[in-house]
Amino acid sequence: MGKKIYNNRYAKIMMMISFVFVLLDCSGNSNSNFSSWMEGILLVVKVPQVETSTEPDKPTLGNEYEIHSITPDVLLENTNFVIKGKNLLLLSPKELWGEGGDKYVSFTNRSDDEIMAQVKLCSNPMIEVLFVIPSKGKEKRLLPCLGQFYYSFRSYFLETNQEISNFEPRALNPSLQTLVNLGEIVFGIEPQLPSGISFNSKTGIVTGIPTSSTNQMFQSFQVTASLIKNPELKIHSEFQLIVLTSEEKNNRTCREISATSTCNGPSPHVCSNSGKCFMSKLACISDRECGL
Repeated sequence: MGKKIYNNRYAKIMMMISFVFVLLDCSGNSNSNFSSWMEGILLVVKVPQVETSTEPDKPTLGNEYEIHSITPDVLLENTNFVIKGKNLLLLSPKELWGEGGDKYVSFTNRSDDEIMAQVKLCSNPMIEVLFVIPSKGKEKRLLPCLGQFYYSFRSYFLETNQEISNFEPRALNPSLQTLVNLGEIVFGIEPQLPSGISFNSKTGIVTGIPTSSTNQMFQSFQVTASLIKNPELKIHSEFQLIVLTSEEKNNRTCREISATSTCNGPSPHVCSNSGKCFMSKLACISDRECGL
């Protein structure tokens, strides 16, 4: 509405000025009184000033949380970390970690300038975190977040006097690859592997020819991969294996058949007759409950 009023005023002014210049052209320069009269008109007419609206001030850094530091700068699953900054009571897991942040991180203790937090799960090997620093403003940084790495998801079935193959960490594991990118790493394993089996501390690969059985029992092993320049920075894996002799392989006796079992045949069940209960002899032999 205001713009229409200003436009009408401008139109009227322009019409008056045009009319006056026509009169001046007709009268020539001889009529000084007429010129004086025109000057008076132009002084009276004032061009209206157009008002410009100003946008409200945008929030400043003083109205927002400020993340000054996160320690350590490499995050690990199921470990704690500390956030230091300002106005941190305004910070939520979602703002820190992104959508669904409370699934991956929890705040265990907090104040306006410090938060104690815990990584529950690394959703990605690199987490993008928004830092807000007074001297720099908003700045996105990538923090490594490392979880577990894996060997086979199944237990390993080994036989004495038979060479081991395909016994190594799974390829393209994001956490393991990120750790390698941070520097040289070393692998460790506990407890000691059965006789005849070797563990490569540089690659994490298991090789060898087993020479003794594990007495028809599965054994669990914990593997760590740590950064040489910072041994405290390490990730974990676990696998299970069983070593059987050829005799144990054929005559392994499984646990008694329960009322809910789908096995057919007499109890206890023997792996040499695996068709009564299992899809294959290997499935019978590698059954974790077999023989217990």
